[in-house]
Amino acid sequence: MIGILTKIEAVHPGWFIAAGVLAFFLTQSVFNTEDDEAAIKRRLERARLKWEAAEAEWVLRASSEEFSRQKARLQELRDAWEQLPSLRGRRLDELKDNHWVLQRNRYLDGFRIAEARIEALTVERHALLASYGIETAADIDIKRFNAVPGLSNRLLESLLTWRTSIERDFIYAPSLPIDPADVAKVEQDIRSEQRQLTNRLRTGLASLKHVRHEIEAARRTLREPTEEAYRYYAQAQIDAAVLS
Repeated sequence: MIGILTKIEAVHPGWFIAAGVLAFFLTQSVFNTEDDEAAIKRRLERARLKWEAAEAEWVLRASSEEFSRQKARLQELRDAWEQLPSLRGRRLDELKDNHWVLQRNRYLDGFRIAEARIEALTVERHALLASYGIETAADIDIKRFNAVPGLSNRLLESLLTWRTSIERDFIYAPSLPIDPADVAKVEQDIRSEQRQLTNRLRTGLASLKHVRHEIEAARRTLREPTEEAYRYYAQAQIDAAVLS
């Protein structure tokens, strides 16, 4: 316009028009760069949040962590089941090692507290002791006694004295075989442990299969959106790096 109005012949008016157009685009480019920078930062933040959410959901639903944990627990149960024969052998050996103690306890078990002539032992106190499983001389133990509320030390001393007087008459017979009832108790405990382990193994195996199916389904569902979120975040990082 300057060229046209001034009619300067030395410079063609088209050059002034071109200069104006160039200035316009240069100015616009500066403002567009600032707008692009803000937009890229916003997109990077959105991409980061989207990726973190996708990653967290993948870990929660599609990772193998829960499967591995349950599998390890199943292996522990299987090991315990396979060690039952050894456990049975150890407990039978303990019967041999505790032969004297078992004989003595069986002897003491034949004397009921209800029949003891102890002044401090009232009917109410005897009923209280019985409710805590203390019924014979074999049951008299300081720890078990202290677990019963409201009993005096005087009664404990009287019961211990009574048990000691009975124990003096005990005669150990090392030639006697292990009591069949003790052996039967070990066998019963082992069978009970075996049943419990078997049930827990079956339940654990079913749970492991269920977890595996859930993980496989989650991976099929989440794989595409998770990969898309990662690609989107990676591209946003590249764009931000180029701009900087």
